[in-house]
Amino acid sequence: MKTNTFLLLCLLLGIGLTQASAQKKELNDRGTCTLIERGIWNGYTTPVFCDGVQVDFLVGTAVEYQLLFFFRDGIIYKASETFKGEIKSTKPPYETFRLSEFDKMDGTTGYFKFNLLGNMGTHYIQYVLLDTDFHSVRAVCLEND
Repeated sequence: MKTNTFLLLCLLLGIGLTQASAQKKELNDRGTCTLIERGIWNGYTTPVFCDGVQVDFLVGTAVEYQLLFFFRDGIIYKASETFKGEIKSTKPPYETFRLSEFDKMDGTTGYFKFNLLGNMGTHYIQYVLLDTDFHSVRAVCLEND
């Protein structure tokens, strides 16, 4: 799980950095700036874990995102991301979920927090904390059986 989360963090930052590097950054007189990127992501995916076991894998198209990059002396020192939209389960009964996700990265630490509310009564809330030395996943899973 730690490897998957780290790879997801790198992927998300990579998406933003690709966009950020393609745009001109105007630093203010203190050498700082904030870059905002908004768009639609057609390849959103996330595993869902309950009690340390993967219980679902969700995919989505047309997920809205907003990326914020904070620069100091021309270097990104922190970032945050939000995702909203509709995603679907890849296992029967193929429940549809309303997604609300917030991620924050600051140096070598970061966290991912998402809330998934299904149209069949399933509700997942997950919080993933990671840094170079520590990794934890907290989850609340209310599944409709």
